[in-house]
Amino acid sequence: MAENDIRLFFDENMPVAVAKRLNELGVDTVTTPALKRLGQSDPNQLEYATASGRVLCTYDKDYIRMASQGINHAGIVFIPGVYRD
Repeated sequence: MAENDIRLFFDENMPVAVAKRLNELGVDTVTTPALKRLGQSDPNQLEYATASGRVLCTYDKDYIRMASQGINHAGIVFIPGVYRD
């Protein structure tokens, strides 16, 4: 893997089918269900993503709030308008 390749972590709200397709296209993507991380708290999920050098992908605004509070992360992709909290 090249140093600038993006590695993704899909939280439990993201479609597994999208992760599967990204992997088929060569994008290193893991999902919450595949890692048996369902039900983990948002801070715990973000901590995992950060520790593993993965950009967290989500519909959940809570991650944006955490990032705005200065919590360390490897990146967050927030997709607005799909998930309502």
